[in-house]
Amino acid sequence: MFSKADRFYGYFLNELLARDSSGLHISEHRIAQQRFYIVNDQIPIFVKYCSAPGNLWSFSFSHQQQVIQRELYHHKGACITAFVCGVDGIAALRYHELRRVLDDHFEPVENVIIRREPNHSYDVRGHDGHLTERVPRNSLDRALGNSLLEMKPPRMRMALQA
Repeated sequence: MFSKADRFYGYFLNELLARDSSGLHISEHRIAQQRFYIVNDQIPIFVKYCSAPGNLWSFSFSHQQQVIQRELYHHKGACITAFVCGVDGIAALRYHELRRVLDDHFEPVENVIIRREPNHSYDVRGHDGHLTERVPRNSLDRALGNSLLEMKPPRMRMALQA
């Protein structure tokens, strides 16, 4: 039987696979019960979800989750957090953006609040600050940047650029 979390992880995976996924390798991992994905053996992505309806979502981070993210960032050079905001969409932040809302002094539990007004992008605020720029609903593409294209085999890169 699927858990509630599986549905939201499925939303994330569907969004990720909606791109050109040829040559894309996604592996699931767990560290201390924390599930995360690694894309093409290089980019760790944590998925946080909030099932609340509406336009305001709250996400909590334990001390241990933040330590795991920091270690992956230092080991891999990247770490993305994908916030699944109910059925509204996904706000994805790169590690340095997350650190602007949750600083490097990890407390037992810290929260990130995401809000989206109709016809606007996401407003992201955290325990220790907020992002001055709004995060678009297609921010997973932005967070991944050109990494996926650059990691594809040369033959696929040429076909995509044509």
